[in-house]
Amino acid sequence: MENSFFGQANKPGFQIGGWNTGIETAFRLTAWKYAYLEFSQKFDYARYSNLKVYEGKARQAFGSYQLILNLGFTIPTGKNNREFAKYTVPVATTDKH
Repeated sequence: MENSFFGQANKPGFQIGGWNTGIETAFRLTAWKYAYLEFSQKFDYARYSNLKVYEGKARQAFGSYQLILNLGFTIPTGKNNREFAKYTVPVATTDKH
């Protein structure tokens, strides 16, 4: 990957530069058994240091906050899904004595 710092090319290569952490909360409202509306929020903070850039080192810290609104549908699949189970045909067994 190519990148530059104030127009000066950096040496390509992977660097481990720091850490980040975050937290997320969500509220989901389900309607008509399959449709849902979900509101969530996320906060993330990152801090990087001793990053090799051109002929020196750099550090950076930043945070982000996101508000997310989702509209979705749940599709019942699989034999263990209780919504799917009502459509399966029971298997007849014979007991020979």
